[in-house]
Amino acid sequence: MPICLLYTNLKRSDIDVNLEENVARCISETLNRPFEHVFVTLIAETPSFCAGSREPSMVCQVQSKEVFEDPSKISGYYPKFFEILKQATNIPGNRIVLSFQHVPDAYADIGQ
Repeated sequence: MPICLLYTNLKRSDIDVNLEENVARCISETLNRPFEHVFVTLIAETPSFCAGSREPSMVCQVQSKEVFEDPSKISGYYPKFFEILKQATNIPGNRIVLSFQHVPDAYADIGQ
């Protein structure tokens, strides 16, 4: 059950309307998880300070069980996510922060 939280100081109207779906597809394909189990939420207009300024920036946190345990695989995930986020927001890569976080099995579940 991957969860992705996207925080940005951009207005929602300045972001590609398909961002959440595109990120969900990227997560599904990259992490080999069912698309139907991916949750993505965008929190726009979040006051932010990054790299010495308040220029447009974004934080993308992806949390999931079992997929971030091998550091050798994680480095291959970054380019795919950066490309989608840069295209959807026009934010330069040096103002986007990606965080991949392992979630222990007991800490998350999907309701029935």
